[in-house]
Amino acid sequence: METDKKREFKKVYYKKIKERSDKMMNRALLIYFAIGIVLGFKYDTVDIALMIGGSTLFCYWFTKLFLYDTETYQYLTGVVLGIFMAQFIFQMHGMFEMHFVAFIGSVLMITYQNWKMQISLFLFVFIHHTFFGYLQFSGFHDVYFTQQDYMDLNTFLIHMIFTTIIFSLSAVRAYNYRLMSDSFINQSFEIGRLQAKEIENSELKKVNQELDRFVYSVSHDLRAPLTGMLGVIMLAEKDSNDSKNTDYFRLLKCSVKRLDCFISDILDYSRNSRLERRPEVVDFKLILDEVNANLHSMLGKVDGVKIMVNINGDHQFKSDKTRLTMVLSNLISNAVRYRRLGCEPSFVKVDITTNKNGADIFVEDNGIGIKEEVQSKVYDMFYRGSDASVGSGLGLYIVKEALDKLNASIKLTSVVGKGTKFAIHLPTL
Repeated sequence: METDKKREFKKVYYKKIKERSDKMMNRALLIYFAIGIVLGFKYDTVDIALMIGGSTLFCYWFTKLFLYDTETYQYLTGVVLGIFMAQFIFQMHGMFEMHFVAFIGSVLMITYQNWKMQISLFLFVFIHHTFFGYLQFSGFHDVYFTQQDYMDLNTFLIHMIFTTIIFSLSAVRAYNYRLMSDSFINQSFEIGRLQAKEIENSELKKVNQELDRFVYSVSHDLRAPLTGMLGVIMLAEKDSNDSKNTDYFRLLKCSVKRLDCFISDILDYSRNSRLERRPEVVDFKLILDEVNANLHSMLGKVDGVKIMVNINGDHQFKSDKTRLTMVLSNLISNAVRYRRLGCEPSFVKVDITTNKNGADIFVEDNGIGIKEEVQSKVYDMFYRGSDASVGSGLGLYIVKEALDKLNASIKLTSVVGKGTKFAIHLPTL
C-alpha cells in the first residue's frame, strides 16, 4: 500500500517531468512549423505550410488546454509529429529522407517516460505509407509520396520493419526510464521509513546494498548511453552542412544534456539522503578543481565567466568531502547558468576562510538575481523560480539537505539584476 506522502511525491515528480517535456515539445513543434515555412518559400508551398502546420499546432494546443490532466494530448503529440513528417515530404516533392522527422520525434517523446505515446506515431506512419504509397503507385498525380518510381510489397515491408524497430527501441527506453523513476521513489521512501525508525538490522543493510547497486546502475547503465549519444550528435552536427539538420541536432543535444543533469541531481539526492557522514581533512583547492572539471563536463565551455577563488586560513578543517563537493558544485553551476548575458563581464567569487571554529564560505555572482518574494522557496524540492530556469529544481534543495547533514547554516542575499550571494558557516566535524 502506498502512503499518502509517497503518492503525493509521485504526483509532483511526474508532473515536473511532464512540464519539462511539454516545454521541450513546444519548442520542437515551433521549429517544425518554422521549417515548413522556409520549405514553403523554396518549393512554393507556403499555403500548405500555413494551412497544415498552423491548423495542426492549433488543434494540438487547443486539445492540451482542455485535456491537460489526461494522457490524451500526449497520444495526440505522436499524430502531430507524423503530420509534420507527411507535410515535409509533400512540400519537398517526395523526398523520402524526411521520414527522419518522425524518428527524431520518436526520440523526443522518450522524455515523457510513456512508452504508449510511440503507438500513435507508429500508426500514423503506417497509415501514411500505406495510403499515400497506394495512391501514388495507382496512378494518382501529385501525391508526392516518394521520388522513386517504384515501391513493391517487399520494399514496403522492409521499410515498416525498420520503422517498427526504431519505435520499439524508443518505447523500451521510455518504459525503462519510468521503471527507474518508480524504483528510485520506492527505494528512497523505503530507506526513509527504516531510517526514521532507527532500525539497524539486516533488512536496512540489504536495502542499502540494493540501492548502492541501483545508483551504480543508473550512473553507468543510464548515463553512459547518454554520453555516447551526445558524442554521436556532436560528430553528426560537425559533419552536417544542412541548416535544418543543425536545428534538429541542437534540440537533441539540449535534451540529452538536460536529462543527464537531471539524473546527476537525482543521484546526488540519493547519496545525500542515505550516506553516513565521513569526516576527513578537507583540501578546498582540490575540491574546487574537481567542481571546475565537472562544470565543464556538464555545461561545456562557458565563455565570458570569470571564476575567482580566494582561500584563507591555515587551520585544519574536517568535513564530509562528498557533501561539500555537492554544495559547491550546485552553487557555482547555478551562478554560471543564471549569469546576465550581454551585460557587464560575468564573475563568480568564491571566498573561503578556515579558523578554529570551522569554515566560512561565500559564493557571490553578478547574475540575474532572485526575486525577494521567492527567496524563501528556493530550497524547496523541484522549485523553479521562473520559466528561464533550466535545471531540475533539485539543486538548492540538495544544498540545504547536505548542509543540514553537516550541521551547517546558509544565508541568501540577492537583488534582481545585480546578483546573488550565499554565505555558509560550516563547523568542523
